Amino acid sequence: MVSNEQRRRQLAREKYERQQQRREAARRKARLRNAAIADGLTLVLAAGATAYATGVLEGNKSDRADASDTPPRPRRSRTRAASPPPGRLPPRRGSRSRR
Repeated sequence: MVSNEQRRRQLAREKYERQQQRREAARRKARLRNAAIADGLTLVLAAGATAYATGVLEGNKSDRADASDTPPRPRRSRTRAASPPPGRLPPRRGSRSRR
């Protein structure tokens, strides 16, 4: 017959082995995830470098100028529409009138 102490040690050993298996599975999963992320980033970086090197991202300036058939809109004037009457200045913004 197995003593209580031996049974307790056997259960503890089995528990430790299960923990080690779970930890190893988690490490394996993390390693695969990190490798997939690194592969994806490498692919994106390589595609970006290739596009930059071939000039795809730069575009052609003459194409942009010819693409617009409409003339540019006139800019708005920053001056006020009406001027104050002679001898009187308009009130300042944020100040009180002194009368």
